Amino acid sequence: MKCISSLALAVLAVAGMTGGARADRLDMRLNSRMPDLVEGLKKKYMNVGVLRFRVQDGRAKPTFEAPLSGRLAERLETQLILNGGPVESEALGVIHDAGSAALKSGVKAWYSNTADRRKLFESDYRLAWGSKRVEPDAFLTGSVVVSPDRKTTTVTLECFDKANPTRLATLDTFTIPTDRFILRDLGYSFAMSRGAKSQLKKLATKRALTTDEEDIFYLEEVKKQPTQPQKTQTTQPQKTQTTQPQKTQNTQSGGSQARPDNVAGIKVEMLVDGNAVNFKEAGGEGQSAIKWQVNCPDQGKPVAFRMTNTTDRRLAAVLRLNGVSTLNEQKDDPETGAKWIMKPGVVYTIKGFYRFGDDTPQDRGKKSSRRGEGQQPAGQPGGQPAGQPGGQPAGQPKDGTKAKATYQAFKVLVGEDAAKAKEEMGDKAGLIDLDVFEEGGKRADDLQVSPKGLPPSKEKQARLSYVALRSALLKSSKLKTEVAQIRRGNTVVRREVIVPDEQTVETSGVTVVEFPNPTLAGRVTIKVVPTDPQLDPE
Repeated sequence: MKCISSLALAVLAVAGMTGGARADRLDMRLNSRMPDLVEGLKKKYMNVGVLRFRVQDGRAKPTFEAPLSGRLAERLETQLILNGGPVESEALGVIHDAGSAALKSGVKAWYSNTADRRKLFESDYRLAWGSKRVEPDAFLTGSVVVSPDRKTTTVTLECFDKANPTRLATLDTFTIPTDRFILRDLGYSFAMSRGAKSQLKKLATKRALTTDEEDIFYLEEVKKQPTQPQKTQTTQPQKTQTTQPQKTQNTQSGGSQARPDNVAGIKVEMLVDGNAVNFKEAGGEGQSAIKWQVNCPDQGKPVAFRMTNTTDRRLAAVLRLNGVSTLNEQKDDPETGAKWIMKPGVVYTIKGFYRFGDDTPQDRGKKSSRRGEGQQPAGQPGGQPAGQPGGQPAGQPKDGTKAKATYQAFKVLVGEDAAKAKEEMGDKAGLIDLDVFEEGGKRADDLQVSPKGLPPSKEKQARLSYVALRSALLKSSKLKTEVAQIRRGNTVVRREVIVPDEQTVETSGVTVVEFPNPTLAGRVTIKVVPTDPQLDPE
């Protein structure tokens, strides 16, 4: 893509949150497999890299272009570091972003071209920490296959090494039920229908709900979506803003297809130089799960996002650009991350990435504080951060706490700047994600492992050393290490394992409000596309 809409990687602040919601099955299964996998790799290799995964969604052809293709490579790299042990001398050498480094050295078709695969081993690569460059001994990759009915997802981990680069060996394979997290990583937009909400509400009156039960309904909503593009949505600039609740418009029977003008009751618009621009449906059947797109704004023009709650109930929203939340640069899953709390009829204009609490830099960005509800003055995001799901953790500021926040305005990047930013952001570059939540009933899920990487503002410092990087990844993902006894046949061995850190608490800023048991109501993904192919860095 020629440009990356905004994202000078600034971030806004809205509420420190640790999640009680269940993590995705894919992360959990990878984490459970990692100790044995890393132990086996260390016996044979010193330095390894991770390349993109092949992704097959149903009956579509396998591709390396799906968002999940690069995201899974990034997550596997993180898992290898987390499970490397407490000291660098005993850790497996992990190459940072091996795919991008290989592309720079001219390797483009390593999967299908034997010569290119051999060429991977002719360069040296930078480790994920420090400044040392190493020669790779092996590369990890694999495949993700979503069944045609989307009920299950099969993941295969593969490896090829310098001694025999043409042989792709299977390290592990497992099948898990497809959940919302996989649908999200594929780029699907969906919304919970009224019928599904009614069924879940009935269940909630009898017992605590699990995300597994909700995921079944999300899968059904995705199946209902039309495969052919519909009419382009036109969004006209608005001269005045209303704070009165409006009736939501369903775009199909049951209201299950999320559109930018109705994501479970929230309307999202991109403002360029103060004017709303058009979102349109992407053409082509079966090409991508991402069905919405918008043309890249011109460089230098101010960009903002306007969210309107068109319902008569309070909603929560997580707005992410390039995979990074507009609240404190969080990479958490939307379920467990900070959220904008939107009262009925309220309109929020988000002008950048906001910071709050201990992460708020004193010399960066513009000061911003909440000044009541409704449309905010220029520079005022006005969103209330969600508090802890299911109640405030020990040490968390009480509901209603206020603090200063700063934001850094969105910026449009083109040419070399865009290419560099895309290299850093990977498959998340150019994606706008909005997840909308309603207040739900009692939850039955436990906190689980979900390592999602580092906020961009902290990554450079963290990568100075192995210990610093591993510690930062653990802290950012709200994880900790424990020594567990694991039985191997008749032998019991002691091994370090990664587990949730339920005591992790972040200080918060702006106004903290409770939003009990957030339940995902709908989501949409929009891709920023180039208007001039000659400016495309690819």
